Amino acid sequence: YQNKKDLKTARQLYEKAVALAPNYGTAWNRLGGVCSDLNDLLTAEAAYKKAIRFMPGNREPYWNLSLAYCQQKNYRAAREALVQAKTLPKGTP
Repeated sequence: YQNKKDLKTARQLYEKAVALAPNYGTAWNRLGGVCSDLNDLLTAEAAYKKAIRFMPGNREPYWNLSLAYCQQKNYRAAREALVQAKTLPKGTP
């Protein structure tokens, strides 16, 4: 649904996924992406933080969080998220 730009349906499905599997970091990251596309930046930020919690070694949610912060014009927090991503060992996703 996300690829078809049916963002509301995609959001509902990702919300169901994280309700059923609250430790599923990839679903949290994708929920953040959909919320960001829907301009629900606070929910996107919260979802990316959950993704980081469950996938602390993965750079992608840090990058996405930095983009959400940029959209909110919170450039200091965006930079901090990127610095955290950079500190992860090489070879991490």
